[in-house]
Amino acid sequence: MIRLGKRPPVPDTLKSQKVKQMKKSVSKKIQAGEQIRTTDFRPYWRENDVKTAIWRHHHKKCCYCERKRDLKRESDVEHFRPKAGVTEEKAHPGYWWLAYEWTNYLFSCKACNQEYKKNHFPLLPNGRRAFKEEDDLSDEKPVLIEQDLTQAPGKIRILSLMTRFLRVNSASARGSRLKKGFDGFGYLRIA
Repeated sequence: MIRLGKRPPVPDTLKSQKVKQMKKSVSKKIQAGEQIRTTDFRPYWRENDVKTAIWRHHHKKCCYCERKRDLKRESDVEHFRPKAGVTEEKAHPGYWWLAYEWTNYLFSCKACNQEYKKNHFPLLPNGRRAFKEEDDLSDEKPVLIEQDLTQAPGKIRILSLMTRFLRVNSASARGSRLKKGFDGFGYLRIA
């Protein structure tokens, strides 16, 4: 578990005109009924101010495996809610409206993000997936995390994502959901 304090202020890059233009461009594609791909997004989340802030906020640790990572090597900015498609919901276009949203970013290593997490975003059975910007994200009930990312600023945040060797209690709703088909990132040992 990584204990996180108050999330730092939104980095300047994410408030920039270039990011606003990119959001408009992606929104127009969605409104035109086009399918969004990862390549439709410029990776402004990799800009130094964004990546450094989230890396420090996570105490230089990957949110999944919790290993300390060097900022310049093996590090990545994870979109908690995937920006271009959801593995568990083929018809979902992805959470494109959150691609440049500061609260949707977590720090991870490249292996955990690109080889294992990818576009997975499973929900508990009582969760309702958001399909558009107007939908309430708090109705989703994600399997991968137990905190509310929208909680009031200033409260202690406890990031409690499943790590490589987590043992899941199958009596819990999350454990039951994992056992019914989502095997985490392919390397979780499920009890």
